[in-house]
Amino acid sequence: MSDEGVAAKVDVSEMMGSSVHLHVSAEDRDVIIIVPTIDMKGNYNIGDTVHFSFKGNVAHVFSKETEKNLEF
Repeated sequence: MSDEGVAAKVDVSEMMGSSVHLHVSAEDRDVIIIVPTIDMKGNYNIGDTVHFSFKGNVAHVFSKETEKNLEF
């Protein structure tokens, strides 16, 4: 992670009406980033590097052992 956020490589970019779903590889994990089109600063192409950050209240975190949602 850097001051710009977590670096990720775009694997798939899907236009979904009012948002773009970016399927990315970050920190050896598959992540889906939902970007409202109103916030877009250009196009996202396969292979592009993007940086993202997020507040903890927007993440869904699951236990590896129980596979249950860990609510804060």
